[in-house]
Amino acid sequence: MKSGIANSKGCGSAMRVAPIGYLYQHNPEKLKEVAHATGICTHGHPAADAACVGAAYLVKLALDGVSADKMIARLFTFTTGISAEFDHAISKVQKCLGWRDEEKALAYLGEGWVGEEAVALALYCFLRNPDSYEKVVIRGANTNGDF
Repeated sequence: MKSGIANSKGCGSAMRVAPIGYLYQHNPEKLKEVAHATGICTHGHPAADAACVGAAYLVKLALDGVSADKMIARLFTFTTGISAEFDHAISKVQKCLGWRDEEKALAYLGEGWVGEEAVALALYCFLRNPDSYEKVVIRGANTNGDF
């Protein structure tokens, strides 16, 4: 018997992986394995899997002190081949990161109800203010949707 919902790509699996990025910071392959295992038990869609793995890896990158300008490239390398939908969502972050109108950019990225959008929105908020935890949290808390 398989657990989870095969086509579910909700944001829940990505929302619970920060500890995995912390615990397996120095073992990326184990990080990927554990993130996958924790996500797939509830969200079986490849985009949810990529979001789960990607979110954990972004925590690892932040802890490693990787500069904001290198995070997207490193993320793409780590999640390659998992989900084209996730890749597309992260590509949208690259496209709108320089837009002046943050509300327009956030609307462009989605509402975060699905995993790839939630990770894209969180990454956008971080990349706009990489040196201010407070600004990132305030921006994220004041968006529409669920992330």
